[in-house]
Amino acid sequence: MISVIVPVYNVEKYLSRCVDSILSQTYKDFEIILFDDGSTDSSGKICDDYAQRFNCVRVLHSPNGGLSAARNRGRAASKGDYITFVDSDDVILPDYLESLYNLIIQYNADISLCEFQFFYDDSEIKKEFPSSEDKCFPGLEAMTNMLYGRIHGSSACAILLKSEIAKKFDFQIGKYHEDDLISFRYFEASDKVVVTSKKLYCYFQREGSIMHSSFGRIALDELDAADYIETECFHYGGKILDAARAKKFFNYRDVLFTYPNLKTLSPDTYHRVSSELRKISMNIIKDSWLGRRVRLSAFIYKYFGVNICIFVHNKLGI
Repeated sequence: MISVIVPVYNVEKYLSRCVDSILSQTYKDFEIILFDDGSTDSSGKICDDYAQRFNCVRVLHSPNGGLSAARNRGRAASKGDYITFVDSDDVILPDYLESLYNLIIQYNADISLCEFQFFYDDSEIKKEFPSSEDKCFPGLEAMTNMLYGRIHGSSACAILLKSEIAKKFDFQIGKYHEDDLISFRYFEASDKVVVTSKKLYCYFQREGSIMHSSFGRIALDELDAADYIETECFHYGGKILDAARAKKFFNYRDVLFTYPNLKTLSPDTYHRVSSELRKISMNIIKDSWLGRRVRLSAFIYKYFGVNICIFVHNKLGI
């Protein structure tokens, strides 16, 4: 059985769309755990209504503790052999569970994952893919590719994994970018990971979501996550450490590009970003696993500085 864990917090507008997409799966051996994280709108009632109508739906109610706590407690209550996380404003295609489960069985893997497609309220969700490609990796090789951004995996969504692996690692309470802090652990603990290029998980982009908030703890946690991954991968050395530093470059650069006036917003954070990018830029320039545009970005930063780097990014997307 597969346990589908859905943290719920004030998403009354989107919740039914999400749950209906799970109930419509072609693979039928699943349970849905709706964890109502202290919602103040009608989300909790919607959850209860689904539980009354469908035997496969269970609801847990709790005072608000945040996304990490909701995922941890939903996972602890799960009964499935496999676990997948679905955010309550997102949608999964009808063959999401079946495709990911079949990949695990076919390749005797611990984890399977698909790609995202992104949509807004008025955009169309694509349900047909003329061709797709599956790739299978040893766990550490998958982790390396994920940190480099070659495959999806930095999100806890769009992944199906064995329950025993999911239950080894807790999401960190009170942290944003909690997925960064845990997803690489999944790969590290697995023997085999299989990836499909099918875009079976539909990520809903909305302005009111956590990741569209203003500068603050979110940005700092993104930097902290990158530092943590680099520290935890240091003992591996070699390509894994290179990949961790590439991930760090991506995270730090993302904060810099998201907040181009960072020097004014937070001088300390600006100094931290500037200093760390300077330290690792030569590693990025020399890393043949990275694309030319990424290495060019590092080159511009190292030899021309932050302002030129931001200018070139805004003009050319580099």
